Amino acid sequence: MTLLLKIALLAIATEAVTEILVESELFEWLRAIMRKTEFTAALFSCGWCLSVWVAGTLLLLTHLGLFVIVILFAVHRLANVWHNLTHPLESDVDIDEVDLAIAKERKDMLETIGMDKAEELGLITPIDLDALRERLKNKRGEE
Repeated sequence: MTLLLKIALLAIATEAVTEILVESELFEWLRAIMRKTEFTAALFSCGWCLSVWVAGTLLLLTHLGLFVIVILFAVHRLANVWHNLTHPLESDVDIDEVDLAIAKERKDMLETIGMDKAEELGLITPIDLDALRERLKNKRGEE
């Protein structure tokens, strides 16, 4: 295997492992533990920061003859990219539904603290729920 290919696989694997550690629900427990110190809290909330340490660990594993672990994560990430390219419209999340839920939460919060207090704190005004409902209704083809 050429050095350039090894570097490319290490880069892909580094991104994959970093993304899993920083974003995955699977490792929320680890991030909770890491929040106990300022350094590790910052490290595990920043993909750019953590990737340096992940790359170093993967390089060490490579040096120890465990390059197969690098290949595993590189294949995992490439498979995810391939899936996203071949299934771009596939999503379980309806953005309009999310917008509506956020708008409702914001409206409830503003009603709880009061509009005067919200303005004093510099909070934005609630999203126009009627307009959002109308957009969602039109998207679904309802009358």
